[in-house]
Amino acid sequence: MHKFDKDVDGRSCRSCSSAEREHLISRYLREGLRGTCMDGKSEPAIMPLQDAMDQMGAYQDDMIFCASQRNVAIFFHHDNVVWICSSEPR
Repeated sequence: MHKFDKDVDGRSCRSCSSAEREHLISRYLREGLRGTCMDGKSEPAIMPLQDAMDQMGAYQDDMIFCASQRNVAIFFHHDNVVWICSSEPR
């Protein structure tokens, strides 16, 4: 996952500013967004975004959260950058 930012398709993925990140994550948490969480350390698992963030803990490490119901994927990068990939209009 460490080369994600170099391989990403800019037409559907973008890094988020801190304000945008907080807004989107808060919105997804309020909606109770569920998806598949993959961190490269354990088996992928379906869970709410809140559980995935709790699993990640205070120290952000690489993790991808994919939610098909919103057609969105969130990539939490270990450098404290968050990428949002979606087919939804920006």
